Amino acid sequence: MSKSSRFLRPVQSQGFTLIELLVVIAIIAILVALLLPAVQQAREAARRSQCKNHMKQIGLALHNYHDSLKVFPPGGPISNRISWNVMLLPYLDQTALYAKWNFDLGQDHSTNRPANSTPVTVFFCPSRPRPTRNDSTNAYGDYSGSNGTGTTWSQEVSDRKGLFNVNSDIRIRDITDGLSNTIAVGEKRVTQPGTSTGPQYRVGWNSIRNMNHKMNVDVSPFDDNNANFGSDHTGGAHFLMADGAVVFLSENIDLTLYQNLGNRADGNIASVP
Repeated sequence: MSKSSRFLRPVQSQGFTLIELLVVIAIIAILVALLLPAVQQAREAARRSQCKNHMKQIGLALHNYHDSLKVFPPGGPISNRISWNVMLLPYLDQTALYAKWNFDLGQDHSTNRPANSTPVTVFFCPSRPRPTRNDSTNAYGDYSGSNGTGTTWSQEVSDRKGLFNVNSDIRIRDITDGLSNTIAVGEKRVTQPGTSTGPQYRVGWNSIRNMNHKMNVDVSPFDDNNANFGSDHTGGAHFLMADGAVVFLSENIDLTLYQNLGNRADGNIASVP
């Protein structure tokens, strides 16, 4: 035997015991349980930020529309029920889609169906899940124009208390309570227990909501004159003010304050909390 070989010893393999392996697995499980809520919160924060950006784009488009035509788009002309969403398309880099619409025909006419069922990303809140977006019931689905405490189906001038209504023709000068004090657009509540698809969900004059009720609460009847705002964000919803600013309002906001923010010219000037 050589001199060096006398100092060699067999190397024993070092491995985990079963108990050590179980401890490691338990530690990993605890870390995952701690990190998962943080990851989910980060993702929701990103979705909320994207939703807010969508509304800012809509606000810019509304003002560009007003600059061009000296009036905000109507909630939906009585003749064809094609809503303000569609009329904003040229101001949202969607001129080609806008050109597909035949305004002499109704929104549900077969000629308009391909355009009516084409989703536009800016009209969707990323926090609200959708099984599909490319059908005529939800292609323009998550944001509605505000009519304050008005009646969305009525053509009476006295019922036009917000910025949008059937055949409405609101101008900046008509917002006497101030642009920064008046809600233009908000996230809309689309369903509630016992319903599948809520009213005012489609393109057309149905793209309007009002503040007759608080957001995110069940209303009865859940119809076009009572359908409220709401979102899938925790605690409230985003709203676009008439000056283009986007704010997040708590679902617990005082109802009177909320309604004053919705009405454009009732003299009850309210500031965003």
